[in-house]
Amino acid sequence: MNWYFANFLSDNLNFYPDDVKRLPIPVLSAEQQKPFIELGNTIISYYKQLDIKTEQFSNYLKSRFDKITFSKKLENWYNLNNVEFLLELKKNKISLKTKDEADLLSYFQELKQETTSLISNIEKKNSEIDNLVYKIYNLTDEEIEIVSK
Repeated sequence: MNWYFANFLSDNLNFYPDDVKRLPIPVLSAEQQKPFIELGNTIISYYKQLDIKTEQFSNYLKSRFDKITFSKKLENWYNLNNVEFLLELKKNKISLKTKDEADLLSYFQELKQETTSLISNIEKKNSEIDNLVYKIYNLTDEEIEIVSK
């Protein structure tokens, strides 16, 4: 959309309401809309599951460690590896016995795997939507490469 705007619609970086009418947005039948709706609903479902998983782990940490504060890294715990996760706990002055650490890391890995799987599924569904859009607009591989940047 940015590329199209910059190349075809911008007038010294001004965008007017009538410019919207010039956007090449096809009108789709209800049947043509179904794949988008189904994919959108699937993505919403995945995001809900992702929210549940991330909240589940955050609540678990809060219940185990009274004074834990969540840094940006710890808020996105599923992006951390074991060492980074333990380092974030140490920043919170949390030290664990070997057995407790092993149990926590096991739970961390289990939820991390589920969470990253959901994120991967979301990305795949978003890619499917992109491909449907490319098909609607009959884009060539070269054009797809341009709009994908």
